Amino acid sequence: MKATIIGGGLAGCEAALALAARDVDVTLVEMRPVVKTAAHQTDRLGELVCSNSFKSIELQNAHGLLKQELRDLGSQLLPCADEARVPGGAALAVDREVFSQLVDARVKATSRITVVREEAVALPDVGIVATGPLTSDALATAISTRLGTGALAFFDAIAPIVSHDSLDHSQLYALSRWGKGDGDDYLNAPMDKAMYEAFIDALVAGDQFQGHAFDEVPYFEGCLPVEEMAKRGRETLRFGPMKPIGLHDPRTNREPYAVVQFRREDKAGQMWNLVGFQTRLRIPEQQKVFRSIPGMAEAEFLRYGSIHRNSYLNAPAALGPALQVKDGAALFFAGQLTGVEGYTESLATGPAVRDQPRAGAAWRGAERAAAEHDAGWPAALPARGGAGALPADERQLRPARPDRGARHEGGAEGTRGGACQAGLRGMAVHAVRAPLVHEFLEHLEKARDQSPNTLVAYGRDLDAFTEFLARRAAGAAWSFEKVDRLALRGFLGELERRGLARRSAARTLSAIRSFYKWLHVHHDVDIPAIRAAKLPRLEKRLPGYLLQEQITRLFAYAEEQAASGELDDVRDLAMLELFYSSGLRLSELRGLDLDRLDLLSDQVKVVGKGRKERIVPLGARASRALRHYLNLRETVIRLPGADKPAVFVGRRGKRLSPVTIQRRMHRFYDAIGADGMVTHSMRHTFATHLLDGGADLRAVQELLGHASLSTTQIYTHTSVERLKQVYRDAHPRGKKT
Repeated sequence: MKATIIGGGLAGCEAALALAARDVDVTLVEMRPVVKTAAHQTDRLGELVCSNSFKSIELQNAHGLLKQELRDLGSQLLPCADEARVPGGAALAVDREVFSQLVDARVKATSRITVVREEAVALPDVGIVATGPLTSDALATAISTRLGTGALAFFDAIAPIVSHDSLDHSQLYALSRWGKGDGDDYLNAPMDKAMYEAFIDALVAGDQFQGHAFDEVPYFEGCLPVEEMAKRGRETLRFGPMKPIGLHDPRTNREPYAVVQFRREDKAGQMWNLVGFQTRLRIPEQQKVFRSIPGMAEAEFLRYGSIHRNSYLNAPAALGPALQVKDGAALFFAGQLTGVEGYTESLATGPAVRDQPRAGAAWRGAERAAAEHDAGWPAALPARGGAGALPADERQLRPARPDRGARHEGGAEGTRGGACQAGLRGMAVHAVRAPLVHEFLEHLEKARDQSPNTLVAYGRDLDAFTEFLARRAAGAAWSFEKVDRLALRGFLGELERRGLARRSAARTLSAIRSFYKWLHVHHDVDIPAIRAAKLPRLEKRLPGYLLQEQITRLFAYAEEQAASGELDDVRDLAMLELFYSSGLRLSELRGLDLDRLDLLSDQVKVVGKGRKERIVPLGARASRALRHYLNLRETVIRLPGADKPAVFVGRRGKRLSPVTIQRRMHRFYDAIGADGMVTHSMRHTFATHLLDGGADLRAVQELLGHASLSTTQIYTHTSVERLKQVYRDAHPRGKKT
């Protein structure tokens, strides 16, 4: 089988290598150096022209998750990026020269790939077009004729690169934001308010490249020229590439007013780029304006910033759902030409295939998801790892519909959780989060160490509040400083009309109050009516719990199932024992790692809310059930891609998801007819049975990890008769005579 791929960028090279691995003979056509582009510097395959960053590697980040899925699917370019990596905090930053050399060598060393250096002026019958946003005019004409539609375009920009030795390091300090990576991967130039204001004035007044094209074609919003950002508002850069949050200057132990960051470009550390400082300033203006940045007075520019026109297809209108031509021919499009943005995203659209028969459909599904995302279509890409991580059936990539029969888990039970979600999801939220809200959430995450669930809830609440304020302003200018009590009441009234439960409304109001308290401290915005707003009175509800007789039947059923020796059943018994023995939350049990489990001392170290640690004991039966399960776990933890640190895993060795744990627990409840119970009910049961057995309330507080004793009193179901008995036994005047 033969195929032609036009374009030697990330998507083209990834596709060529993957097809060659499937015994397909590939002709890879690259026009450089015969025809040069406005941005490339060499004729090497896989050359990066804008940033040197593939963005985050953290799995809680969409970019990091996509990289892991690509690795699981056998990407052949990400290992090149790993080998060319330079310090960049949590980002996968690479030495451009080393990376392109590695990609070029890998492609040329593959016997089934023939590299042809010429300009393609016609489309192949069978193959892939991955020519990127700098497609030649001749091929662009051929594409337009074939698809019957013209290309869209935007202007993209490149940031300057300076010499390390030319910087005045006495005015800089080394630090990664929040100390990520090695902690000192970036160089930082701090500015006070006066310096920042002067820099903004010089930037806006700087001489720029002009032309009618700049007025006719928009900029790419994710890579705006720095002077364009400055024109949109004097504070814009302080909430963008010059934001100081998480970059305390160790010399003053304070956050600067603004910061310019430098990121390493090469492994030797001789070249550094100005992060986020892409520009269309003329070269003399770049020298004058950028040398006003602290530490850059004598800076040597190794590359000046520039701007170039990028073209791309309106893929949703011009192509089929797998980025295939609509006439059914075996011709596909991939990479930035299809409208995706970013190196990792471009790489992902190359139709790389593994040895599974269904992998071709899986990668076509990945292409569709990436294209839909950047075209504004909703796409739900499952975050699953291991072999065949992406679903073969493209219908699974359609927007997920909520299961009307699904149970809602959490501190609040039953349909109230559903009402909360329906109330907030019914409100549109900003496509771009308000900068102050974004900064507040970063403060909660980094300074307050709040949990991911808390950040999601606060973000959703504040996004809904922001959207309401924008609608209320009816197109007029508004700000958080001008919000009054009437606006707040209007927002809460709208939530109530949408069916939001009172408890959820209280949480939303709490998020808004916390936000305004933070504004008062950090931005001198004081709205007393907001900060002092009272929470609605909440009804007191006793938590559901299981009676001792129900617990006996529950464990009898679980032990009967585990007698089969199947991994799932043995694991489920161990989970049930741990829930009841130690009172763990679902998130605590799911996140449990082996190094926190001490079966010699029969105890477990738990990471609870706010990442607070506590040590809780294990019952003898729980310890025995865990030992049995861990022996069986060895059979799956050796599988490729298994989560070796995780205690509770599935048959593929992956850490169990919250939904899976909930379903397994509900299976137990259904078996004994315990209606209305949720996973959290086992925690209530643990505390209730301890108190009924005479345990000290403060001891229970410590075991549950509560900061307040009042929380423990509400959390546990203690009958009035039990309290009366404690009073009669303990108080000198309480005993009957």
